[in-house]
Amino acid sequence: MTPDKDEIARRFGQASAAYASSPGHAYGADLRLLIELIRPQPHMTAIDIATGAGHTAAALAPLVKSVIATDLSRAMIGETERLLKARAITNCKVALMDGESLEFPDATFDLATCRIAAHHFLNPTKATKEIARVLKSGGVFGLEDSCSPADSELDRFINNVEVLRDKTHVRAYTELQWQAMLEAAGFKLAATKYYRKSHDVEEWLSRLSSTSQDKEAVHDAFRTASESARKYFEIKFENGRADCYTDDKILIRAEKY
Repeated sequence: MTPDKDEIARRFGQASAAYASSPGHAYGADLRLLIELIRPQPHMTAIDIATGAGHTAAALAPLVKSVIATDLSRAMIGETERLLKARAITNCKVALMDGESLEFPDATFDLATCRIAAHHFLNPTKATKEIARVLKSGGVFGLEDSCSPADSELDRFINNVEVLRDKTHVRAYTELQWQAMLEAAGFKLAATKYYRKSHDVEEWLSRLSSTSQDKEAVHDAFRTASESARKYFEIKFENGRADCYTDDKILIRAEKY
């Protein structure tokens, strides 16, 4: 069952403090990789879509002229404001806003980012077109998200596990699906990077305050995973329960025609 936007905002509002303190979101090596990929410049105006607790926006701010950090969740916006204040960042503003309906004129920004959030978009095609709309010609979009394997069985497995853990998960897309969406929106793909991320299962489950029933459903899915899924996602067990697993992330530098 596809979530609605109120449910997405509510769930992430409840989990905002956990995301603010999550080491993977705050200090993950992927954040450095994303910054290196998009090459921000001091003259640029930037927008960070679905900013969450603001870690990407805060990393961008010292490198550009200004940043707007947007999110659908008021609580996440509050966490972003706290982070900006703690780091004494003054060139980043926040806005409560839907990434699929950006309230800015055409060709406003030089740079856009969206990090580890697009798998929650109800209409990623619309969001991608909105991002292209608010970017200037030649503008850069830096996208990072979970990436499903091309193999259909592995794709189904990881997306099913994600939905069992988090009802606001819509879909992690394959590389080819992202390529098609970005090109349809008017982008050319300039560079792509990949990395694999290992997750402590209990920490990963607890970040969104999953119910006991949801947690058991996830553990059942790991326990009954096919041999190919266990191998690909490097599922490791301790005392009969999944202890950690590893999935794929994709980082894309897309440039607007």
